[in-house]
Amino acid sequence: DGSFKGTAAPKVALEAPKVVKELEYRKSVDAEEKPEPHPPPPEPVIAEPPKVEASPPLVDLL
Repeated sequence: DGSFKGTAAPKVALEAPKVVKELEYRKSVDAEEKPEPHPPPPEPVIAEPPKVEASPPLVDLL
């Protein structure tokens, strides 16, 4: 077990920074290529009819 751990750890230590660098690079490239996506505009509240009719029956049930 000890010998396997000894050989595996350095390998991971060497590979991890590579992966991180690649991810960081991709992030920066993506940021340059396309602007950050804007969140979709919120749905207008006026489109939905006021739900006043639904509340009196609910209150009566309670």
